[in-house]
Amino acid sequence: MEIREKTDAKEVEEFLKKEIEVEVKVLETIIIGKEESKKILVKTLWEEKQEVMKNKNKLRGKRTYIDNDWTVQEQKIQKGIRDIAKEERKKDAQQGWDIRSWK
Repeated sequence: MEIREKTDAKEVEEFLKKEIEVEVKVLETIIIGKEESKKILVKTLWEEKQEVMKNKNKLRGKRTYIDNDWTVQEQKIQKGIRDIAKEERKKDAQQGWDIRSWK
């Protein structure tokens, strides 16, 4: 991974305000990667990050993605939570079936 340059924090703030309607104070931004797979790392306050994560679904259908910066341990915990939720949904679906014996 190659750190290419720093980008303007105001540009990122304007993008977030326009696209997902959240005002944030960007502390630092760094561009990583090449043009076709460019990623912008953004540092902001935790509370503002939570608002961005809640509203990131407004980017649906666009080629812009916002991901959480979880550690490996946090990623494993989240995967476990998703697996448990999937199993619970599966149990609920099975309980919804009406099984009758035909005579």
